[in-house]
Amino acid sequence: GHKKAPMTFTPEAVKPTGPAGPPSKVLERALKLYDAEDYANASIELNKVIEGQSGDDEANKQRAEFFMGKTLFNMKYYSASLSYFDKIVQKGPNHRYYQKTLQWLASLSRFLPESAGVLEKIGKYTKADLDQPALEPVRDELYYLLGRYHYQKGNFKDAIDLFSSVPEKSEFYPKAKF
Repeated sequence: GHKKAPMTFTPEAVKPTGPAGPPSKVLERALKLYDAEDYANASIELNKVIEGQSGDDEANKQRAEFFMGKTLFNMKYYSASLSYFDKIVQKGPNHRYYQKTLQWLASLSRFLPESAGVLEKIGKYTKADLDQPALEPVRDELYYLLGRYHYQKGNFKDAIDLFSSVPEKSEFYPKAKF
């Protein structure tokens, strides 16, 4: 009998190169359901993509992971949502949605207890990551949250730098000042 060729790559190691290929019909349907706010059915279709049943490429699987996090958030399954966003954070900047996940982490921090570990996930990002234009609406909150992360870790210099980046007009200014 002839030997099977060894697997030469692990999905984790695949870096997204260039744009994603066309999404499968399953992913297209999932995204349409998401846009229609039919989150229950969107989650079923997204799961097929994430599980590799739809034949989508890695880039589109990453898109499905990100949308699954958003779908579960919209269904108010905050812990489950966090676990999907956590997968993205673990993959780091190689994940196409690494930067976009930050604003969802900010939102989750409002709904989950501190023990859920949202701060630790935000702690993987740098201050430079927070300066991207898309994060403008939640930037003050993220400065504050990342500051808290560093404060808890005893990195007081970083914490002070982040706390003092929160502008006076922000609702997070009093907390940061404190």
